[in-house]
Amino acid sequence: MTLDIIIPLYNKEKSILNYYNKINDELKNVKHKFIFVDDSSNDKTLDILKEIYSNDDENVKIISLSNNCGKDLSIKAGLEYSNSELVCVFDLDLQANVTHITKMYDFLIEHTNYDCVCMYSNYEENKFFKKLKIKLLNKLFKLNIDINKTNYKIFRKNIKNAILKYPSNYFSQYIFELVGFNIYYSKYDNKNHLKDIDTTKLISYSEKPYNFIKFINYFLIAIFFILLILRVTKVLKIGNSTCLFGLFLLIILQQFLTSFIICSLNVKNKKHDYYIRELIGFDDNIL
Repeated sequence: MTLDIIIPLYNKEKSILNYYNKINDELKNVKHKFIFVDDSSNDKTLDILKEIYSNDDENVKIISLSNNCGKDLSIKAGLEYSNSELVCVFDLDLQANVTHITKMYDFLIEHTNYDCVCMYSNYEENKFFKKLKIKLLNKLFKLNIDINKTNYKIFRKNIKNAILKYPSNYFSQYIFELVGFNIYYSKYDNKNHLKDIDTTKLISYSEKPYNFIKFINYFLIAIFFILLILRVTKVLKIGNSTCLFGLFLLIILQQFLTSFIICSLNVKNKKHDYYIRELIGFDDNIL
């Protein structure tokens, strides 16, 4: 089976060539192609990629983005231009061992009932507040967050197609919880991927955070409405409207804050798409 290796890059001039050579050596018996996605780097990343392409134009493809849009959108761009039977997402930031690519590839070849192999870090998070945050997010929004699941994985073309159909700009391990295919988790020693939980991505994949905010908003409206009735009754009795004016100000402030929060989440959720400056190594009719 053919394999596309998608590698998102931003200012990686010092490590690209090293990993390119390592992966090539590791996959010398596997038909593979590289899809490098340069996320508008401001160092010599793109120049080095073009040099690699000039020496291996059969197996190297380059997507140069005109805007810096982040790792998730860079991976999405690579997926949209991938056409192999298997896809590997390789993140240089993980400092991952390239030998896992062969292990994941061989596993999918041998186990046709699985659609994806995901590298699963066996590192245990010991930070109390981070663990508490994860538990609260899972409980409140009925999610299944597991920070040990990584983006270092190989999956079949059917998963790629399902991911691209999902109405989100984000690509992350969260989306694999939604597409519903069989995933095998292979443990390895690596804690480099353990960063803070990106709540923006969670919001992108679930309506529950929005529903939670709306519930709080309706609850506050109900409380304010009750207080308003009580205040109006008091005003009618004592004839002083000062307390009523203060309550109206609180209602306006509450509505403003709620609208601001929802608007802010919406802006993050609908993050701008990627824009391509240059395609190198692709067929002329790929668009």
